[in-house]
Amino acid sequence: MMQRVVTKVRSELPNTSAYFNTLTGQNDCDYRILTIDWVLSNENSTADLNELVPVSFYYKLENGNEVLLTTVPINQNIPIGQVANFTEIISIPSAAGLEFDLIIRSNDPGDGSFVINETNNLDNTDIIEIILYESPPPLVTIDLIQCANLSESFFDLNMAIDQALNPEDLVSFFLSQIDAEND
Repeated sequence: MMQRVVTKVRSELPNTSAYFNTLTGQNDCDYRILTIDWVLSNENSTADLNELVPVSFYYKLENGNEVLLTTVPINQNIPIGQVANFTEIISIPSAAGLEFDLIIRSNDPGDGSFVINETNNLDNTDIIEIILYESPPPLVTIDLIQCANLSESFFDLNMAIDQALNPEDLVSFFLSQIDAEND
């Protein structure tokens, strides 16, 4: 007599993936606030995503360490094979520098661990390179003090302006440095 036992185990798990859609604010000079449109998907899953799932944003230092910017709790049902769109506004600290990687990671409460079981934890992260722009420091000029024999000096202001500037540049004249700074 022969007996057979067949066991079938079926796991039903969601599969969270977060990725960047669009970013704005990174091209504005002296501005460190980014508006991030991003997507949380439940593709390649066997169950709806209907649990509280944290999504964390990080920036990466030059030494490779990741620094947490914020964690967003998402409590929205996302059916199998579907996606949901979100927007987050994030302030980037000066410690991030002007060039860094911005990271989004789903199912991460901000410490790199996973909160829920899912079919694949390897597709939770998206990375984008960010370059922020900063104005150069203002030029500091020294006062020019000169003694000359004015009867022998000649200066053509129009010719000097034509030689020094592009036609689109705006030229203004002030009687003092204080007047120029207050303009």
